[in-house]
Amino acid sequence: MFKSQEITYRDVLKSVQLSNNFVDVIIAKEFGPRIVHFGLRGQPNMFSLNEEQLHTFRESKQYQIVGGHRLWTAPEDLKSTYLPDNFPVTIEPIANGAIVSQPAGEITPFYKAMQIELSEKYPLVTMTHTIRNDGMWSIKMAPWALSVMAPGGLGIMPLPPRGSHSENLLPNGGLVFWPYTNFADPRWRWGFENICVQQEPSMEIPLKFGMAANIDWIGYANHNALFVKKTSFKEGAEYPDRGTPYQIFLNHRILEVESMGPLTVLEPGQTVIHTETWALLENVEFPINDTVIKEDLQPRIEQVFNQSAA
Repeated sequence: MFKSQEITYRDVLKSVQLSNNFVDVIIAKEFGPRIVHFGLRGQPNMFSLNEEQLHTFRESKQYQIVGGHRLWTAPEDLKSTYLPDNFPVTIEPIANGAIVSQPAGEITPFYKAMQIELSEKYPLVTMTHTIRNDGMWSIKMAPWALSVMAPGGLGIMPLPPRGSHSENLLPNGGLVFWPYTNFADPRWRWGFENICVQQEPSMEIPLKFGMAANIDWIGYANHNALFVKKTSFKEGAEYPDRGTPYQIFLNHRILEVESMGPLTVLEPGQTVIHTETWALLENVEFPINDTVIKEDLQPRIEQVFNQSAA
């Protein structure tokens, strides 16, 4: 059963909580658009929150990551990306969900909105991200949806279909890395069918990589649960960051599970939409490797998405 109610999250943040029989979604009212909590009913938050910033963002004139799930525009740029969103948002109720939006203003030309729809029968959430250019000039950009995950878990990036040498003479994917990415980093968990990375609170050095290929999903395992996000891939489209629709970033505080839409020239008044579907699976045990993903997690992921599409 779907339920929506206004709450004070962690006794400090005015919010709206959406729930069904499976998951809780909590939307901040005082900044954003931002989802600050996503988890199984009554269970720990899969997202990370910066407790200090949760109390101080109102006084800051600078960008505050705070945590949770946010909507940015790519490519990343120090001047245009890290603009503050520390202002109240509008939250409009809809059937089985809500629309949270932030208007364009003096700081940014973009109107941003997230439409959050909870499934009636499954632990699924459909996230429809909308960006509209309310400025005076055309801008080449891509929608960029980032989920900041709680520390201590494992990021999972499936690889494109694998095969034998004799039957596969051409490449079918690319691993994209940043200047600070270290392939000798002990957080890597290399597999034949997946690349995994362990979020380790004791390791401050950041690490980032992206997958330039059409893969089905990306995920993060923590709190005995698996967070999965899927987005559609547009064949032949130009994606940011050397063609990577999926990316993972981590440091000692967080791990970010990211997806992007194609690059587009957004004219004044035009809108671009980027949709993610989230799933949350329970009873996920560690350790996780290629065998566990193939024999246990992948069938469960396919089942929940296929059932919802039926």
